[in-house]
Amino acid sequence: MPRIMHRWVLITAAALLAAGCAGAPLQQTAIPEAAPLSATSRAVPATGQQVDALLYNLLVGEIAGQRQQYGTSAAHYIAAARQSRDLQLARRAAQIALYAQETELAIDAATLWAELDPDGSDPYQVLAALHLQRGDREAAREPLRRLLNSKEFNSSEDYLELSRLFGHGADHRPLLTMMQEVLAERPDDTGALYAYIVIAIRMGELDDAAHRSAHLVALEPDSARVALVHAQLLNVAGDTAGSTRFLADFVARNPQPFETRLALARLLVDQNQVDAARGHFQVLHEQDPGHADVLFALSLVELQTGELEAAGVHLRELAKLEPDSARAAYYLA
Repeated sequence: MPRIMHRWVLITAAALLAAGCAGAPLQQTAIPEAAPLSATSRAVPATGQQVDALLYNLLVGEIAGQRQQYGTSAAHYIAAARQSRDLQLARRAAQIALYAQETELAIDAATLWAELDPDGSDPYQVLAALHLQRGDREAAREPLRRLLNSKEFNSSEDYLELSRLFGHGADHRPLLTMMQEVLAERPDDTGALYAYIVIAIRMGELDDAAHRSAHLVALEPDSARVALVHAQLLNVAGDTAGSTRFLADFVARNPQPFETRLALARLLVDQNQVDAARGHFQVLHEQDPGHADVLFALSLVELQTGELEAAGVHLRELAKLEPDSARAAYYLA
């Protein structure tokens, strides 16, 4: 499945959930251009009469779409897709129905789309979003399960995007339960593990997250994003000292990643270990001299440690970087 289609589905699904939660009209997203019928389509041979009916539905669907009668267009595209068993037509019908905010038609089209593309991820994502929009989590369970097991659905970004379909502040436990089932079959799936930990932290399921996070660190000991989420988990659990030690060890082994060193420097400042923090902010400044927040933090740490001359130099650098900001001028004064 082309990634442009996957992005369109994610955007549309997120918009569906936002509209459903807020009770507001769905902000329409332009329908992607129709893809040409391909050799992979599962069309079946048809009689002359069936061809006439198919052409009729395609013609009415296209004309209705041009006249912005999208509900009518979607209904005829669904009929054409059913007659031809063509994957491209089923996908097109779902796109038009989503654009028209015709929920029932969209569910019909996405169900047929999933039937014709059982190994894809996009139709299940659409179905899950539509059922969640209606508040029917039980109906969403099967497409979510199929989505999580899809071969196309295999990165942590996919899993995290899925979690956003549930909305901020929503109960993600149904998703966590289904992800537990996935991890039971694929315990070393690092994408699923990473997303599971992020969602579990958000839900306050810290004990479970700690177990999964330790396993993920063992699988990817030199991954910066894994180090950051593990340090975040330790910090949220109240083990700030443990989080600091973990990041210090990671940075000693992996000195280049910027974000992990920055997280360590900030933790050291929070624990009033300003001398150690200054050294890390200095390295960060050397890595990225134009990073204004690092330069400001370095200046403040130098003021704290009494290195006024160095602080002045760095504050003047900051003033040049941010001519419209008052924070450097305030300390220089």
